[in-house]
Amino acid sequence: MEVFEQVVLACRALDDKKAQDITVIDAQKVSSITSYVVIATATSNTQARALLDNVTDSLEKEGIVAYHKEGYGQSDWAVVDFGDFIVHVFTKELREYYNLEKLYQDGKNLRKFESILKDLLEKERKAKKQSQKQEKQTQKALSKQTKKETQTETKTAKKQTKSAVKSTKEKVEKPAKSKAEKKSLQKNQIKNLNNNFSI
Repeated sequence: MEVFEQVVLACRALDDKKAQDITVIDAQKVSSITSYVVIATATSNTQARALLDNVTDSLEKEGIVAYHKEGYGQSDWAVVDFGDFIVHVFTKELREYYNLEKLYQDGKNLRKFESILKDLLEKERKAKKQSQKQEKQTQKALSKQTKKETQTETKTAKKQTKSAVKSTKEKVEKPAKSKAEKKSLQKNQIKNLNNNFSI
């Protein structure tokens, strides 16, 4: 799982537990200690703990373990460090006081989770649409192939039927022809006999 995907997973975990104003900062160009900073607001210390518990649980399921935790459930500011990204959870007042967004302003890429989620959903929608389009094309190709095979089979069956009918007709007509020949032969024999008696 790529780092940004881990960040999104952390944001989803925060959002699931009703964190407010979730913000992601791309700090790759301005920080030597981490690539992304996630900031969220909690209504209380209890909620802050629940938020970070959900984040660590969600990431641990993917095999991503936190390196360090600080202020966990004991203050108005709690931090969980995952190495490639750090998650900060503040109470509203303390978040406004420290204003980390301003500190990382040079990171330029400061985005709200709602915006990231909207982009992800759009990306998923496009991917789904593309997948459906490819599936439709595959179905069309298969249908065309099946139609072609059916037509070939029908032609072959017609040919075989025609051949069988012809063969049967020949077999039926052959004895009839033989009878006609036999009758003609008998007539000739009678004629010959009559000629003999007339002498």
